[in-house]
Amino acid sequence: MSTILLSRPTVANIYNPQNQTKEQLIDSFVVRQQLFKKLFKVIKEAKMEVPEQHYLILGRRGMGKTTLLLRLAYEIQNDPTLNNWLIPLVFNEEEYGIHRLFKFWERVMELLEEKHPAFRFESETLRQLSRKHTDHDTYEKALFEWLSEELKRNGKKLILFIDNFGEMSRKLSDAEAHRLRKILQTSSDIRVIAASSVVLEAFYKYDHAFYEFFKQVELKGLDEKETRDLLLSLSHHYKKEDVQRVVEQNPGRVEALRRITGGVIRSIVLLFEIFADDGDGSAFHDLQVILDRTSPLYKHRMDDLSDQQQAIVEAIALNWDAISVKEIVEQTRLDSKVVSAQLNGLEKNGIVEKRATRTKNHLYLVAERFFNIWFLMRLGRKADQKRVLWLVRFFEDWCDKDLMKSRSQSHIAALHRGAFDPEGAFYITQAMAGVKDLDMVSKHKMLEETRTYLSAVDRELAESLSQSDLDMALEAIEKWYAGEREEALRFLKSARPFTSSKINELLENTSPTLTFQDMEESILQVWQEAMDDFACDIGWIFNDGLKKTAVAIQCFEHSIQSDCPRAMNSFGMIFENEYKDLQKAEEWYRKSAEKGYLRAMNSLGLLYQNQHQNPEKAEEWWLKSMEKGDADAMCYLGWLYQYEHKDLQKAEEWYLKAVEKDDSDAMRNLGWLFQYEHKDLQKAEEWYLKAVEKGDSNALFYLGLLCDNEYKDIQKTEAWYLKAAEEGNSGAMNNLGWVFEENHKDIQKAEGWYIKAAERGEPVAMNNLARLYQTVHKNLQKAEEWWLKAVEKDNSDAMLNLGWLYKGDYNDLQKAEEWWLKAVEKGNSD
Repeated sequence: MSTILLSRPTVANIYNPQNQTKEQLIDSFVVRQQLFKKLFKVIKEAKMEVPEQHYLILGRRGMGKTTLLLRLAYEIQNDPTLNNWLIPLVFNEEEYGIHRLFKFWERVMELLEEKHPAFRFESETLRQLSRKHTDHDTYEKALFEWLSEELKRNGKKLILFIDNFGEMSRKLSDAEAHRLRKILQTSSDIRVIAASSVVLEAFYKYDHAFYEFFKQVELKGLDEKETRDLLLSLSHHYKKEDVQRVVEQNPGRVEALRRITGGVIRSIVLLFEIFADDGDGSAFHDLQVILDRTSPLYKHRMDDLSDQQQAIVEAIALNWDAISVKEIVEQTRLDSKVVSAQLNGLEKNGIVEKRATRTKNHLYLVAERFFNIWFLMRLGRKADQKRVLWLVRFFEDWCDKDLMKSRSQSHIAALHRGAFDPEGAFYITQAMAGVKDLDMVSKHKMLEETRTYLSAVDRELAESLSQSDLDMALEAIEKWYAGEREEALRFLKSARPFTSSKINELLENTSPTLTFQDMEESILQVWQEAMDDFACDIGWIFNDGLKKTAVAIQCFEHSIQSDCPRAMNSFGMIFENEYKDLQKAEEWYRKSAEKGYLRAMNSLGLLYQNQHQNPEKAEEWWLKSMEKGDADAMCYLGWLYQYEHKDLQKAEEWYLKAVEKDDSDAMRNLGWLFQYEHKDLQKAEEWYLKAVEKGDSNALFYLGLLCDNEYKDIQKTEAWYLKAAEEGNSGAMNNLGWVFEENHKDIQKAEGWYIKAAERGEPVAMNNLARLYQTVHKNLQKAEEWWLKAVEKDNSDAMLNLGWLYKGDYNDLQKAEEWWLKAVEKGNSD
């Protein structure tokens, strides 16, 4: 078992570290250091003049037993005080050919001949010896005597590193096991450091050959520090700075990963590999290879269980998370006493693990997490999302919203490059689509792109891919307005909750057995209004998040069938902002306003102010909205008097009217008014703080600006920017980057914040990133990429900077001039 690997295929190598070179394994050995040093000290201090203590390392599969044995062997090879007399021999992880003790000695001779040129056990001599000793026992004795003579003749001693000793010893007869014990007890020429993934009951039976024979060392799951060291090593090797940031800044996520993997090295590396693989899906292909390789072992494990035990293990495995006895009873329909009794046996055999709670109702999960992954991937239904529940849980525990979104974007980019492993594309998409913290727009994009990709390479997988929540929402809308209300309800229940919608409350309060035919007219009307609103919600998601205006219009058209004023206002916004048809926009705004929709009145005010430059008409519409008590209209009037009429007293009055309605925008605007117009910083701060109390994240950013530009208090500046950034404010993220760059001289953290802001579409952050890549990292390609992204946001500074890039770095004056002209056209006079 390995911890970090330096060549592909990596996931396959963690299953068999003997595929690595000696140098690779030593370089990648980052955990189990204390135990390694302890065992090597024991080896080095022993002169083997008398029979030495033998060791047995116990630990579940994937805990690092094989890697530890190899690391000890390599250290002996490298130590000049040992390598001149002590020869380490490392057995394969699986030695299927050793079924009798004589085969064990033959294998020792074979390995010794491979590793040391002085030893030659000729095949013909072995055949002669075999023919001479037809009895297995005498042949075995003759082999050992020959081996002992050769060791003494060459002045060498052996240390045998035997993996899976438990499995091997089971194949020996009782007499053979006793003979081996006697040899190891009396011979000073051979020492054994063994490993086993099973605790053999026989070792604890008085009459067994190896009863109290070995000094046992238990390999437990990695602790938090070891997990952190492993992840940092992996992130450095794979140049995954986002992972490094998570490890350094979010210890809770490291602990969460440790818990879901049980601290098993193989599982941690496996999950890291899949997360880090945004290239071609080969990590998932490697996983499939490992699953195939372990299938005989795990099938045998399941076959050895009774029918009741198999049913219990299935219930636990399909749940992935720890599960109670009550839940197991419900799923298996077995009696609770039977389940409890069988769980005791399964726990004793190491199949399940008990997680104690503060009550008597303990929880149970599959002890070996990789066995659970195998169960889900090999025995679960392809289209069932439970099949990738293990990966869903990893993404949820490891990634915050930003990292999850970034990972989905890199997955889509990898699909666009082509040559992505189809099953890898399918399962990674299925897992990410099940993560709660990934927004529904990102999920929809990813599922859509994956379905398109798979349609060309594996139609069956494409058809098995899950529907997005947005697809199901569209289906529900179509069914509802086609009169198929029961079908619509089915789709609504299938989709994940749309938290901003009234639909959730209705779904929670509607009896599962109640049909729309049985509903009173008043309740049906409530449902209709909720669906009209829901159609508008989904329409705006498609328009703003997915840039699919045609789909948005279809949603609004459905709502307009019910004379929904919000849908009319939505049409007005589409015609104004997407189609630039101001006449049509005004028509739709008026239709909505005539139905008393306040947002439409405000929209008309904004249309007259911003598009027609008619502040009088704008004021007229905002006054109409204000008369109906709309706080937004009061804010607009405050803005109008502050910036258009230059009447600060009137502006303040309107803002204060909105404040009476607890409007946080008005509080923030008052803060801005006092800071920049009245120059009263204390008052400004008071209003910003009031807005913050109302949950206004922009006010957090403004407080940061106040502390930054006015108070020059870096500590408070950073604290406010950080709070605003945690609320998703991209301007605060960019400014935090600047604080770390300029004040703390921490380029790594500065870059991290710039990236977060840039990924949220902040052009200033894109400029700052480009500048870092140009001047600090000397990566002109990356610099150009980020400036081009800022140009897509119509940022004239980026155009100007591209001009300087082409002049100074590329020496291309023609290109430079083109970019400068574009910047001038955008009004940049620099």
